[in-house]
Amino acid sequence: MTIRVCSMKKYTKNLLLTILFAFQCATAFSDEIPGIVPNIPQPDHRNVIVQLFNWKYKDIEKAIPALRSYGYSHIHVSPPQRSSESIDQWYARYQPVDYNEISGPLGNENEFRQMNDTADKYDIKIIVDIVINHMAAGNYFTLDSQGNMIDEKYPDFSPRDFHPYLPLRNWNDTNELVNGWIFEGGLPDLDTSSPGVRKKLNRYLMNLIAMGSDGFRIDAAIHISPDDLAAILHGIPADLLVFCEIANKDPAIMKRYYDKMPQLDFYDFTLLNTMNHAFAPGGDLRALINPAANSKALPGTKAVTFVTNHDIDRGAANPQVGISGSDYNIPKDSRHLAYAYILGRQQGLPYVFVDMKNPKPSIDAFPDETIDRPEILAGIRFHNLSLGMPERWLDNGDNPTG
Repeated sequence: MTIRVCSMKKYTKNLLLTILFAFQCATAFSDEIPGIVPNIPQPDHRNVIVQLFNWKYKDIEKAIPALRSYGYSHIHVSPPQRSSESIDQWYARYQPVDYNEISGPLGNENEFRQMNDTADKYDIKIIVDIVINHMAAGNYFTLDSQGNMIDEKYPDFSPRDFHPYLPLRNWNDTNELVNGWIFEGGLPDLDTSSPGVRKKLNRYLMNLIAMGSDGFRIDAAIHISPDDLAAILHGIPADLLVFCEIANKDPAIMKRYYDKMPQLDFYDFTLLNTMNHAFAPGGDLRALINPAANSKALPGTKAVTFVTNHDIDRGAANPQVGISGSDYNIPKDSRHLAYAYILGRQQGLPYVFVDMKNPKPSIDAFPDETIDRPEILAGIRFHNLSLGMPERWLDNGDNPTG
């Protein structure tokens, strides 16, 4: 494939087709797949993740046939364990109460299993979001005057399974980063150095695999040491896709983990930051030519390349519940370009975010994040058809984008 990087003074979403894709798919539409010319062949291979954020498992099961025809290979689903019942918001899924029970607003264990079974029939992998760093906030625990937990209501744990109260405020302090309680001390931090805690978390992952799950997205992985995470993942089959959320643009941080666990992949926050600067006014598109060679992206074999995910999307709507910094929030008028870029290259495993549908978010900065966006589906088809083909960059010099 040829990816053209050219001088320009103004860019629009049409560049999705005319510059990066070089793929004439907007002139006609199939009756079945938006954005795809009817005579464009189905690819033999698929290599794109879709995040169906906070979707019910029944709704995901119904969507699987369409997602298969669109070219997705994996579905990232929200955490299934029983979670906080005191919060009527999506982030309750990220406050576990009991890993032994699959239940909550997204569905029960039977619905979770049926979703996995249907995905298997359509050769789609289910990637489960797992939250193993902390437990639920609120009235689930009691602390003494020294910050030690003396009582808790988590069925599988005891007070000694938690670190003492330590609000995480200094992200440059390794002790606070790993042992601190995140969200200003609101979420009780599991002592993942404990063999008993590790065993219980590992059992949870093995149970998810037994229910048909094909991999994991590890929430808040930066708050778990590489040694602890390796112990928790012990025995997980090597062919499962496991990728970590480490919201940091420094590739050296991720390297600490994949040196210990070569099987791990990671959200490529490094590349996200690079794209953000390249597509900004005054940016230089040449930064996107082989960015991993210049520490501007993770190595392709380690990278889940993305434009946004639920933390960034929700952070744009409410900075208190997500990632809102300028390093990672690509503006709306550049998102088409960013998707074109990650779907137009060989390196990395592309990832597409699809927002909540039932219920829809009350505040939504990007309301068009659906499963059937024509420009995204065209990019997925191009990406899958181009897998394994040589990649060539054309560069005509200075590349100001302002």
